[in-house]
Amino acid sequence: MPRRKGRHFHRLLTCAIMTWLAMPAYTVWADDGTQGGGSVSTADIHVDADAAKEEAKYESQSTTIITAEDIARKQAKSVEDVIFNEVGVTRTIDAMGNVGVSIRGGDPRHTLLLVDGQRVLGGEAKYNGNGDELLRIGAENIERIEIIRGAASAKYGADAIGGVIHVITKQGVKNPSVSLNIEGRYHSSRSQSGTETNTLPANFYLRADSGDMGKLNLSGWTSKREVMPVYSDGKQFIAGENWYEDFKPSLRFYGSIKNDGVSGSYSFDDANKLSFRFTTERENMQRRNKGELYPLGSFFEPMQVYQRDRKRDTYSLSYEGRIGKNTDFTLNYGYGKLREDDSTLLTYYSSGRDKYSGKNSLAGVDYLDHTQTNVDLHFNTAVNDAHYLSYGFGWQKEYAEGSRLRNAPKSYTKRINPWDYDKSLAVEDNTAGKDDEPDSYVHNYKFLRNENGFIWDKNGEYYGSEKPPMTYEEAKAYMESGFSDPDLEDKFNAFNDLLNAQNDFSDPKFNNLPMMYKYAPTLGYYGLLYDGSNPAYKQDKNITFNGKYYGQVFEERKNQLLIGEADLTKTYAYVQDSWQVTPKTILTPILRIDHSNRFGSHATFNLGMTHMLAKHRRLKANIGTGYGEPGLGELFYNWEMYGGTGADHLGWYWIGNPNLKPEKSFNIDLALEGENEHTYGKVGVFHNEISDYMTHYFTGQLVDFNFHGKSFRNVPDRIYSFRNIGKAKLTGIEAEVQHKFNKNWSAKLGYTYLHAINASDNDLPHRLLDRPTHKFDVGVNYKDDAHGWRAAFWGSFFSRMLDSNSVKTDNLFEKDGAGNYIRKRGEYREKSFGIWNLLVEKDIRKDFTVYAGVDNLFNHQDDDRAYHDRTFRFGVNMKFDDFGSFLGTGIHRNADGILVDRDGVPLKNFYGDDFFLHRPETATDGRTKGSLDFFGDYRMRTSTHRGYDRAEMRETKETQADDAAARNYADRPGHGFGQRLRIGADYRIDDKLGVKAVLATGKANDAANPVDENKGLGGVHIERAEVTGSPGRWDWTLGRIHEPMGVTGYWFGKEYDGARVLYTKDRTQVAAGFGDFSRTTGVYDSAYSHKEATIIRRAPTLNELLGYYTHTNDNTNAHLYPMNYDPNAPANFREKYNNAGKIQDANGNWVRDPALSDVQIAEKKLEVIRELVGILKSIDAEMQRRANAEPGGHYENQWNKFVEEGPSRGKVSSAYSTFYRARVVVRRGDGVVRDLYRDNSRQALKYVSVHNSLDMSLLDNPKYGGVEGLMRSENIRTMMDDILKSVEDAGSTYETEDGQPLTRAQAIDRMFTDFVGETATIRGTNAGSNDTYNGVSHFLERLSNSVQFNPVNGAPIPLPGAPIAFRQPGFLLKHDVIPKMERAGFLKVRHQFGSRLGAELWTLHSFGHGMDVKGEKLPIANVIGIGARAVLGPRTMFSFDYGINRAATGRYFHGGRDIYGRYTGGGSVPYFWVMRLDFGIPDMDIPGSWGVYLDYKNFEHGAFLGGTGADLPDRYLDGIRSFTTGIAFVPARDLMLEAMYTFGARSTQMRDTLYTPEHFRLGDYTRIQLTYRF
Repeated sequence: MPRRKGRHFHRLLTCAIMTWLAMPAYTVWADDGTQGGGSVSTADIHVDADAAKEEAKYESQSTTIITAEDIARKQAKSVEDVIFNEVGVTRTIDAMGNVGVSIRGGDPRHTLLLVDGQRVLGGEAKYNGNGDELLRIGAENIERIEIIRGAASAKYGADAIGGVIHVITKQGVKNPSVSLNIEGRYHSSRSQSGTETNTLPANFYLRADSGDMGKLNLSGWTSKREVMPVYSDGKQFIAGENWYEDFKPSLRFYGSIKNDGVSGSYSFDDANKLSFRFTTERENMQRRNKGELYPLGSFFEPMQVYQRDRKRDTYSLSYEGRIGKNTDFTLNYGYGKLREDDSTLLTYYSSGRDKYSGKNSLAGVDYLDHTQTNVDLHFNTAVNDAHYLSYGFGWQKEYAEGSRLRNAPKSYTKRINPWDYDKSLAVEDNTAGKDDEPDSYVHNYKFLRNENGFIWDKNGEYYGSEKPPMTYEEAKAYMESGFSDPDLEDKFNAFNDLLNAQNDFSDPKFNNLPMMYKYAPTLGYYGLLYDGSNPAYKQDKNITFNGKYYGQVFEERKNQLLIGEADLTKTYAYVQDSWQVTPKTILTPILRIDHSNRFGSHATFNLGMTHMLAKHRRLKANIGTGYGEPGLGELFYNWEMYGGTGADHLGWYWIGNPNLKPEKSFNIDLALEGENEHTYGKVGVFHNEISDYMTHYFTGQLVDFNFHGKSFRNVPDRIYSFRNIGKAKLTGIEAEVQHKFNKNWSAKLGYTYLHAINASDNDLPHRLLDRPTHKFDVGVNYKDDAHGWRAAFWGSFFSRMLDSNSVKTDNLFEKDGAGNYIRKRGEYREKSFGIWNLLVEKDIRKDFTVYAGVDNLFNHQDDDRAYHDRTFRFGVNMKFDDFGSFLGTGIHRNADGILVDRDGVPLKNFYGDDFFLHRPETATDGRTKGSLDFFGDYRMRTSTHRGYDRAEMRETKETQADDAAARNYADRPGHGFGQRLRIGADYRIDDKLGVKAVLATGKANDAANPVDENKGLGGVHIERAEVTGSPGRWDWTLGRIHEPMGVTGYWFGKEYDGARVLYTKDRTQVAAGFGDFSRTTGVYDSAYSHKEATIIRRAPTLNELLGYYTHTNDNTNAHLYPMNYDPNAPANFREKYNNAGKIQDANGNWVRDPALSDVQIAEKKLEVIRELVGILKSIDAEMQRRANAEPGGHYENQWNKFVEEGPSRGKVSSAYSTFYRARVVVRRGDGVVRDLYRDNSRQALKYVSVHNSLDMSLLDNPKYGGVEGLMRSENIRTMMDDILKSVEDAGSTYETEDGQPLTRAQAIDRMFTDFVGETATIRGTNAGSNDTYNGVSHFLERLSNSVQFNPVNGAPIPLPGAPIAFRQPGFLLKHDVIPKMERAGFLKVRHQFGSRLGAELWTLHSFGHGMDVKGEKLPIANVIGIGARAVLGPRTMFSFDYGINRAATGRYFHGGRDIYGRYTGGGSVPYFWVMRLDFGIPDMDIPGSWGVYLDYKNFEHGAFLGGTGADLPDRYLDGIRSFTTGIAFVPARDLMLEAMYTFGARSTQMRDTLYTPEHFRLGDYTRIQLTYRF
């Protein structure tokens, strides 16, 4: 409530009291959450918050008040946009882009951040000071910001060593009003960012105030801000040049922050008031980074994607009262809870996924639950004219749990499923018929602390409690030496002896162990003989050392988190006196005692003085102590904040220090300030000594997890920790001048000198980091009220600052003899720079302002400081007070406070006695028989939903998705434009009997789909057609009837075809109806899908098709894909080729068919190859068809790419092999012998004359038909004939390589079969030899090497267009569809209690066929609902609905189906509930009228059946909880503009995906529409 200045105290004491109350009285109580922004008044003293700037003059500490007008002049969107242009306030930033606030050189943790007296609930650590929370506090909702400089622990408790930022939010106003801000932003670096869409980032803020409603006052607000990326200056990745797509690294998190809140107060009388404030915040942020710019290294180095989902809810209650005449008190309760989920992805391709698969690796997972509860009681007593006491006490408990706090005293382990964090993870195709594990590096690393610092206990994880005599690296080196290294022989023998002693190799579990492993168990323990070919030589996990196999602990800790729990409980008490010593001097002594369960008790004091030197001249002095506690993070961190990706981008690993001590400070300051009519000035000096100064520091150590041995280079993390270093000294000068030149121009100039030093630790720089020696703050303002123009120019210049993020070390990777990284001292760069901003505003009319501005005018960029590049912004501010004030319609309040039009006639735009019970117009409008009315309206609207645009994976090896399920999961964004025309007629057959009909264009249920599909005016249908009679208290209706179910109509609010009877008596109403609801019910665009176990038929993956691993060039058996061979399946063409011409013997072995000749077998092998090529072309055709069906779709024909480019620039020979030998000897008539097998070192054919050149194989001759031509015997035989012609003469004879005679035809047959080859198995195996692995047989390997044919970009999914190859158990992912209700009946009972409250009880039951589930018919609806509506003010209403669907269909969708999709008879009953708050009533008869609403709704899956009366798609209701805010405004009679925005849409339960179930979100939904009535 407003505060009025007292009149019974001397002037200076009054000023002092105003100062303390304006903080308000919580200035001395605010350690651990203190009171909200209510008044603190005695019988004689009342302080008006608007006098805050004046009151600050008499506060002994240096205090700056930034008012709502100051904020508006900069059009700030967050506190961060405002405070850094103030004297003594400096911006810091950490390695993750988190901003901190330094006041007078203190660390960010030395700045206490309060909102309405409550400590901001931030992270679990204090080192960065929670300054990043400034970004999250929307500036539009702020009344003022108070910056208090200097140690203030005696007033505010721990952590206020440097100063306080206190944000006071806006309170309710007397009359109803609505404020709206919309802003767009643009920065030039968004181009080629690879991150931002074509839509410009937009911010909006909407606040509605109910005004005084008797003793009650309510306010509600919602806002959304897009936090833009800050791109690295100069780092640009170009598609195809040094990355797969255009991309710019981001230095800070970007995304969206959504805030919503409700506040209110109830005044029992002048002295007693209850206030409350509830807020919720949802944050979805991301940050992408990549260090390596050089083309080769860049393609190998992954892109890092940091994802953060954060939600925070705060609740506060405050009761203010008075005891007697001179004492008032405030009792506060506050509770806040925060949940933050962070994950880090590494992506090795493009944006991390393509259309068919994921390309990410899960590099890290982190979560935090943080809660804070406080209770505070404060008193103010006016003792006499000279003393004003403030005193009180309080209690706070802080609790944190999460994976960051692994070193906490209490901990437990938790296993995670990588799919829960990202559905675009890479999956290898290693197991035929089975989906393999996703790629994850999440690991519960075990750390040891030793004399060198902190090291990863790698040996403990791989070997157990004791290191073996021979390590893996030593055993591998010994084997590679041919078991001949004498230095390792003894270790090898010793470990063999030890393993033989610990393992009983006569145990049957070792029956299949290779003899080599029994002889030398060290080899089996490590699995060193496995080369990918024989699984028997894999590591045998039955061989154990000290009871554990090699790597057992490491495997157990994979995808495991160690969760730590910690808490901190505090109590405090304080007393303060504002003592007027003389008429010119006020002393303010304060004493405070804080007690913590971890740090014991600490007392702090402060003595402040304000002395009037002369009128408007003041001398201020303070002396006091401060106190700061470490946070739970600093104590118990064990956390990889982010991982390294290369030498240029090291990771950051935190290790906490449980031995930290609280910091203590001693502070003195002296200031002189004054003002005259046009100028204000101040100058002051300060000194602050902090003992046990805590700092975070680079330990000088690195730890390298090496991504589990998969990285090709060093990827270490720097290890950081915390320690108390002794003393820090902060000394400085502050000066500021504000001057008003004339009525238009004013300016401000501020200067800060800072000497901030580390006074005791030689390992750290002498100067403290991130503190500029000199800081200049400049502001120039222009204001022309006569013409509505305003402009502002402001900025700061920082000089000589050591940047904490610019640390560098030489020889960083140097190791000692033990292999540990050697500690290195870091050096930091000194920087000087300025940031300048400009804004221009224009008032179009009263309460309507447009503006444009430029932030970072001169485009200063520095990656270490993470400043935005030059940013252009433009926006509009609108305020709607009383009706028509925005438009100048003449609507105003008369002397009695009643709204009237320009002629003084009262407006009837308020809720009357009929707010709840309604009868049809035939009973109420008084029209007579024969009257006929025509009416209509035209509506146009645009709808947009922001989808998550996921990879549209339609199949895996075990799961298939129907088309609807694939589209549903992909969640593509969309927008649309639609129109609707309605024309109706209302005819009165009799006075109480009427007929009404409405024709409309478009769909019957046009709100069901996210975007409008009808851009024209087609689809004419009958929207309503009803006959209504109203005899006495009865009303009956037949036809197509509009009937909402529930108070809000959210559950159902459309039309049905049938009958309704309504009976009304006094304040009670009963309605019953029956009819066909099928026209508007049914949910066909649900966001849910489910899996059903079934037998699936699918095509092969690329590996399964070829029989090779297609992701490697390995020329060994490791290249072979392990799978069974089915001769009838179009798959495993490697084995199909190998077994062509073979039959199975009695034992099932494939043996040569004795009935076939070599030539016939070769022909069959060619048939296999041609069949394969046909499949490859079919795949290309299907992929091209899919690409053509998508806007902008593109597909590169893979077969053509292989043929035209190939591994060797399109040479035909590269598709086969260089055919250099044949098993034929030609003995010419002239005596020359041409051995086509052995000549020229078995390259006899390389130099035959049919070659085009020495560089061109004879296979490349186009005469033989190219790649496909050489798959036909006639072309191969022609080539062989040409070879013989080139080496023979007329008298030539022919023989085999071992001298057996041949005819010329036989020689060609033999050369033909040689070229075709015998086996497609890679050489060096038992199945083939260098002689029989040749020509065409080589084609399959060449096709698979380096994924030459890669239609789905390496995805392990069945190939589109390939024939069905497998029939196997699997799952079908089906889209959930809730069927329409064919027939239903309902009963409703409504009762109105007085003129402000109504309640409803209703039920609806469906009849008919029901939902078909595997042949069983399930009833669709058996709904029971209750609802209420309360009038809170003349134009303020609250509505509530709750209901359950007890039908089998509801339970089926809510846990009542089994793995086969059958109804189990179980499941829980789904419920729904809706809360809606309405401010104002938009009336198309009253220009300037408006309405705003805010709702929260929760519809469990199966509770909602379609046909909502809310203007929201079914997809955003079924199984979804979300917020919606909307505004309607009537700019002219018969014209209404409406906008609604739905956000925070989340699932109420899990849905199935192709892999694992997931909770999910839906993108924000926006709809804007204009309606004209005629």
